[in-house]
Amino acid sequence: MKEINGNEFLDLLKSEETLFEDYIINLNTGLVIDINKITLSSNFVNCIFKGVQIEITDLFIDDKKENLHTLSFKECSFEIDLLLINGCFFHFLIFKDINKFPKKININSSNINHFEINNYKNKFSLEITDTTFNITSKIRAILFEKLRIIECTAHKSFTISKCSFVELEIIFSYFKEYLNFIDNKVRNSEFKFNEFEKTNFKKTNFGEKAEFYDNKFYGTTLFEGIQNLNNTNFIIRSCNFLKYAYFNDSKLSHLLIDTTTFNEIASFQNTEFNTIEINRTLFEKSAFFDDMKINNIYLCSKITIRNIKQQLLRTDNKIDYDLYKAYELNAHKLELKGKSFWWFLNKDAIILIISHHFSNNGLNWFKALLLTFIWGFVFYSLFYWGNINDFNVSKIYFDNTENFLFGYTKYLIPTNIYNPLTPGREYVKSNWISFIIGKIIIAIGIYETIKSFRKYKK
Repeated sequence: MKEINGNEFLDLLKSEETLFEDYIINLNTGLVIDINKITLSSNFVNCIFKGVQIEITDLFIDDKKENLHTLSFKECSFEIDLLLINGCFFHFLIFKDINKFPKKININSSNINHFEINNYKNKFSLEITDTTFNITSKIRAILFEKLRIIECTAHKSFTISKCSFVELEIIFSYFKEYLNFIDNKVRNSEFKFNEFEKTNFKKTNFGEKAEFYDNKFYGTTLFEGIQNLNNTNFIIRSCNFLKYAYFNDSKLSHLLIDTTTFNEIASFQNTEFNTIEINRTLFEKSAFFDDMKINNIYLCSKITIRNIKQQLLRTDNKIDYDLYKAYELNAHKLELKGKSFWWFLNKDAIILIISHHFSNNGLNWFKALLLTFIWGFVFYSLFYWGNINDFNVSKIYFDNTENFLFGYTKYLIPTNIYNPLTPGREYVKSNWISFIIGKIIIAIGIYETIKSFRKYKK
């Protein structure tokens, strides 16, 4: 490899050569390159840049640009702290199969037709500010310490795929055709004040936290197959989805949707969350929550469960609707429990406690039927004991099992107000308290059984 200094490097860039291969460029401190004074096409292959900083800039930034530069780096190493590209117009800006990136790359106030950066597995930071991407933009298989895209515009497809990020920020940017953000891994990410046409976030692991704040999604939005059930806190706040939004087959630890509008259909089918929260959110058309699994449903608010229940009713999902109706009642009970020490004396709480005791708020018909028989047996036994033995502890025995069981079957009929221990229609003359209470409990149990069985739950 040939070793040259900074001045020799500048002279080389001003020559008619377009391919620079196997150079070691020693820059003692920093180097400023005026892009107007170099060849229109500069392609570096297997070159090593040593120093502190390289700045590529347009010192005549106000002039009308007719000639666009090509700047390409392939299999190169940057043993420098900062590569700064400022105010430049590129036809191609390419970093391919780089051996070592600078600690940080800044691209500011530039205009790029084709942008590509790929295949690098050591962490570095890239910040792109106030830059326009005109045709194709591809960032692939890169390990980022931080990627920041601020106040940028992409006129055509912009793809970020198979990358890993410690931090990601996309702020005040406009993707006019298609943002393809797929199969990435991100620890912490922020998408704020952006405008998107079509977007695709399929199969991305959003790590610890992902926040979408005040974004406008003009086209179809895909959040399908995003999976991290362990710790992802996925936040969508103050956003507007003007077209379809799909979250199908996703698994997240926590999903928060707050102050957001879905103008078209939203789908959360076959999803799984540890917890979910939906507040002040408008679904103008249907939202599908079929086969959604919430692992810690008891941690969800009553408002969230009610919102989901309403959408299930709109989509005619009666089975899941009944399930979430029961969840809503349980959430209401927990809400009452948190308001007062004597919450269980509240009339609503009493009804909820009884319903939950018998049938889990209408979900388990078998439990309701079983408890009806058990409580009926308990109160009938008290009634039988009082009538036969006058509640004498020393005389607890059943002298006639056949008569006992026959009376028990009559006692289980809540409308039968006659004494079950006599063959005729004789009214109860004693121990009527246990008789009446037992009848009431049996009636409640039968009601809960019918209510639960009607919903096809067990």
